[in-house]
Amino acid sequence: MLKYITFMGNKELHPRLKLFVATVVTCLLIVGCEPADSVLNENFISFSKFPKEEVIVFKNIYDYKEGIAGMIKLLDSTLIIFNVQPGANNFLNNFSLSSGIISNGYLGKGRGPGEAIGPRAIGVNGNSPWLQDITLKKTFTIDKGKIVDTISSVSFHEYPIEDHYYMIDFKDSLHFYGVGNINSEYKIQEIDLTSGKVIKQFGKIKKIPDGMSLLLFKSIYQSLIFTKPTGDKLVLPYRYLDAIEIFNTETGSGLAILGPERYNVKYIPQPNGISRTDETRFAFVNGTVTNEYIYLAYSGRTRRDSNSYDGNCIYVYDWDGNPIRKLILNKCIQGLAVSKDNKTLYAFDVNTGFLVQAKIN
Repeated sequence: MLKYITFMGNKELHPRLKLFVATVVTCLLIVGCEPADSVLNENFISFSKFPKEEVIVFKNIYDYKEGIAGMIKLLDSTLIIFNVQPGANNFLNNFSLSSGIISNGYLGKGRGPGEAIGPRAIGVNGNSPWLQDITLKKTFTIDKGKIVDTISSVSFHEYPIEDHYYMIDFKDSLHFYGVGNINSEYKIQEIDLTSGKVIKQFGKIKKIPDGMSLLLFKSIYQSLIFTKPTGDKLVLPYRYLDAIEIFNTETGSGLAILGPERYNVKYIPQPNGISRTDETRFAFVNGTVTNEYIYLAYSGRTRRDSNSYDGNCIYVYDWDGNPIRKLILNKCIQGLAVSKDNKTLYAFDVNTGFLVQAKIN
């Protein structure tokens, strides 16, 4: 935490004391809080190396000239693409893996019916794609349309969200989970889709360092969220440190997994959260899950580095928290999807603009 040091009077400080004070203040500004293993969860394991590392080589499957595929979800043989290109008129496309045809864009930009302003995440719940809008505070569920050169076959259902959540993911057709609610001492809320109201909370924050506000804590330990398809577990991959938490959604019990580097978050406290510094590292930037494994795109870079917001490798865990393997990628990627049989990866190559795929064992 940043501490404020005040000197009364007009006396000049000794040069050595000046240097000491400058050093202390600088360190306080950029150093993170307590080690994550003592803050995130009382139940934790740590590791220093994945048991297996593999190099993954992608091949191009489609030149995505529509924009930037920030998130990708797989529904049957269709990739649902979230276009995060600034200025794009539509946020979504469908790409058919079987025919190689891409749909026109749909879910337009605006405040009218079937329009969004600030999309944060997309997903697939059963056979229905969905999109979270953090600006309009609503969730869209989308009837899957055919891969055709029109958007007339796509229809939307819109539902309100009462509180602000950094990211959501669906539990089932009537409920979803949210993380990042700065008004709650719990990490995770289960929300009723129709009303937008919280019906259950778990992952209570049991340890906040002295002098730290709840807002600051949640800004430092900000996470993504992905729900296991069976709905009995979910994972929180953290944005600024190489740690994840896995929760049982029925019991609310959780386990933190830290590693392999186990670095802390470096930041400058601000009234509305944190400010990232040149030393802040971006950890998990995207992900996807199957019933067997958790796949998380990892950066590990600071904003001084090129492609700091993109994944250069994928960390793979099982749902018991065991690190399985590290996939070293020959591309910098955004978006990530994995087939149900855990044999094919899909992603977006940020340097060439191609949708890409790779086989894994």
